[in-house]
Amino acid sequence: MMTLQDTVRVLIADDNFDMRLLVRATLGGDARLDVVAEAEDGTMAVDAFRSARPDVSVLDYRMPGLDGLEAATQILAEDPDTKVLLFSAYLTPEITEAAGALGLRCLRKDLFMELPTAVVELARR
Repeated sequence: MMTLQDTVRVLIADDNFDMRLLVRATLGGDARLDVVAEAEDGTMAVDAFRSARPDVSVLDYRMPGLDGLEAATQILAEDPDTKVLLFSAYLTPEITEAAGALGLRCLRKDLFMELPTAVVELARR
């Protein structure tokens, strides 16, 4: 269980370098958060999760190899208590429903300024 003083360790996975840079800058500007790993596709996200053991994994939906839902499924199989936030511009009702069935939180990319608060809230629930 995290306390209010704990820094939330975060993994960022997005195939777009500029988006990873933006997310890292947005999260890195919040003292409550520490970006501990990054990945550019779903397979690398699972590997990065295994090595970094973040509190929250922020996964894009559309990535080469494994998409965000597939990567989340593998991550949750290894650690059912970890938290995953699907962060995507492509959140159709079907994707949102599938994410919800896995226990993921979803956030659209156009709401990226809400990302730090969403990550902290997810980590602490």
